[in-house]
Amino acid sequence: MAKSAQLKRSLKKSLESFDVTSAIKSSNDETNTRILLIHPFLEILGYKQIVDFTHEYVADIKGKRGTKVDIALTMGKKHPSILIECKKAGLKLNDNHFKQLNEYIVYTPSAKIGILTNGINWNFYFKGDSGLNHTPFFTFNIEDYSNSDIEDLSMFLKSEFNLNDIEEEAESIHFLEKFDDALFSVLNNPTATLIKSINDSMGGK
Repeated sequence: MAKSAQLKRSLKKSLESFDVTSAIKSSNDETNTRILLIHPFLEILGYKQIVDFTHEYVADIKGKRGTKVDIALTMGKKHPSILIECKKAGLKLNDNHFKQLNEYIVYTPSAKIGILTNGINWNFYFKGDSGLNHTPFFTFNIEDYSNSDIEDLSMFLKSEFNLNDIEEEAESIHFLEKFDDALFSVLNNPTATLIKSINDSMGGK
């Protein structure tokens, strides 16, 4: 526990010392966004270029051979665990960007996590049976984050990275979202059985 708390404090300190404002001002295209925002963020998490992540990873998708993913985190292994789709700083991330990332993930069996980022906003997705879940299980904004966000982000520190733990967390978050949606649907259109059950619990006739 002490080690974990120390890592989180160290992560927070590193993020606070990152001159994000200056980096954003100079990130006038996707290349500069990678160099000034995305690379430093990955390095804060403990990942080193070439050793842990590589650029232009080839992901042959259906009908398009030689398609290249912006960044692939391999953790020093042959095949990547995480694929990252990068956009220019300030560009609003949209559904088309997600579809692009998802296509790469579908045709890269080893990759279980997809990240969509403009260097400022980071959307983390986990791979289900038919591709990425459309809703990110975690989002992080390098300009506006809480201690809770830091705690969640610490799962992605290289020293703490555990794919099984992240999968469990992602599934838990998606389950709660589905539960909320289902609960809202039921309460919005309650069945006679539900109304009777509530009525009985209240001691009604």
